[in-house]
Amino acid sequence: MYYYGYKLHAVCSLKGVFQAIELTPANVYDILYLEDIKQFHFHN
Repeated sequence: MYYYGYKLHAVCSLKGVFQAIELTPANVYDILYLEDIKQFHFHN
């Protein structure tokens, strides 16, 4: 059985406004984007 899909990784403000988004294949581990999210948060 095979599954195909995508994940949307998003960073949004406390008001619910999207600050950054990235679409990846479903087989990408979420933890790989944790550092990117932290870097985005501290630089903006």
